[in-house]
Amino acid sequence: MGAKEILFGAFYDALVKVNHEKKLGLNPVVIEYIADILSNYYRKVPLYLIDIKATTPFRLYKLRGDISLLLVGFFNEWVNRVNRPLTENDYINSGKLNYEWAYLYLDMNFGKFLKAEMEKEYFVKYLKDKQEYLYTQLDIFKEMSNLFEEYANLLKLLKKSNKDLQKFLSTFDELRLSELENFLDL
Repeated sequence: MGAKEILFGAFYDALVKVNHEKKLGLNPVVIEYIADILSNYYRKVPLYLIDIKATTPFRLYKLRGDISLLLVGFFNEWVNRVNRPLTENDYINSGKLNYEWAYLYLDMNFGKFLKAEMEKEYFVKYLKDKQEYLYTQLDIFKEMSNLFEEYANLLKLLKKSNKDLQKFLSTFDELRLSELENFLDL
């Protein structure tokens, strides 16, 4: 298991625990998405939204939404420091808007095909048998836009309540070194 997978598991478990303990009722599929964001961006978060470079509009919207979520959820002290040109509310609005644009981009470009595929008999039967609803990227970005503050609050609560996670994350440099040593031994 690599360092990214270890980080993902730690973030996911911690987020699910906070969601359950605080009775937030947030979607576990979206929590999984957020754990993936955290494991991808850990120690690599750009400090300004303008620093984000992307090759497609969708990627730009997604990254701006992700960074806004991380800044509001984990780095709100930095966002709220004195004499900042942008406020926490600006980042909240940016996150909501960019997730909405990501959703709209996907819906306009792929929504018709996705909906047609999901209406096919094998798909309907599978979901009916499982009594589940399939969450797609469309659903995730729509929910992230609609409930941005709630998911940012989940990150704030995680930050406040989980000292063990902070201790674990401080060992990430050691994990990265051991991962590199394993790679070089091959």
